[in-house]
Amino acid sequence: MLTEKDKKEIAKNIYISGINSKLGRLEFQRSRIFPFDYKNLKANPGHDADFYMVLLRRLYREVEELSKIDSRVANLKGTYGKTVKKLKIRDHYEHKINYDEFPETSPGIKISCGLVLNETNPHIISGQYKWFLNKDHEKFIKFIKEVSNLYPFKKQNDQMINNDYWKYNKIIPATLEEKKELFKYENWMFCQTCKQLRLTPKPKTNFEKFKYNLLVESLAMHCRILIDFFYNDKKNNKNDLIAQDMLLKDKNWKKIRPKLTNILKNAKEKASKQSAHLSSWRIKIEKDGIKKWNFVKIFNDMQIVIKKFKSYEK
Repeated sequence: MLTEKDKKEIAKNIYISGINSKLGRLEFQRSRIFPFDYKNLKANPGHDADFYMVLLRRLYREVEELSKIDSRVANLKGTYGKTVKKLKIRDHYEHKINYDEFPETSPGIKISCGLVLNETNPHIISGQYKWFLNKDHEKFIKFIKEVSNLYPFKKQNDQMINNDYWKYNKIIPATLEEKKELFKYENWMFCQTCKQLRLTPKPKTNFEKFKYNLLVESLAMHCRILIDFFYNDKKNNKNDLIAQDMLLKDKNWKKIRPKLTNILKNAKEKASKQSAHLSSWRIKIEKDGIKKWNFVKIFNDMQIVIKKFKSYEK
């Protein structure tokens, strides 16, 4: 009779076997794009390249779904961040196309999509993106195999987090690209919040007030995070990120950054007193008539700092 351990091992083997079968189909499709027999070149190896991309994306979508329920898969996805980003090679055809970023072969002639076949560096072109059929393909295979080895996958609710989890005191490994993504998110949320506040009329109903309050709290939180990022020179925790982390070593952000304006200084203090925790300061701020946020001035001052930072970013 099979034990529970035996059943789990069999289930894992079946799952990995299924993944290997899909990887085998991907490898076969990639092989159809080759060999490099230019005299007897197939009618259109581009068709094989297109179907290869379909299989590639299909496999990745499975991983994307798993990353939503298992944080280990999500972490692995982050480790392979650069490769994962390339998997969206055709997205600009599904969404908005930015022709300005397309490479030019000669003045006025731009590459929309294509396939470069050579002995050393064959790759698929899609606008400004390239998927290399050797190194990117090999990284992707490694990524999928590492994901499959995590089977059985755990739902977030099944992952018990004890108090020791939050006491982790080692430096968390993260690539520069991953750190940049965190900054991009904060910048995007700050800008979008200011935009929505500008477009939102004065609330009348309770639901409109609720939505407006969400925007105000979003402004306070993301504004404070960005100010800390730009103006903290020492880290309270070794895993905190500051602007200097993302600049070249020969650039001293403290010396080149714009001076902290009174608008931003007051915004940070206000966010700390009014939104970070429950405090009697909320009563004082309202009685003194300074509860309203001047998001236009905050946005304008922050943009000066952001533009300066981006001009020196790695």
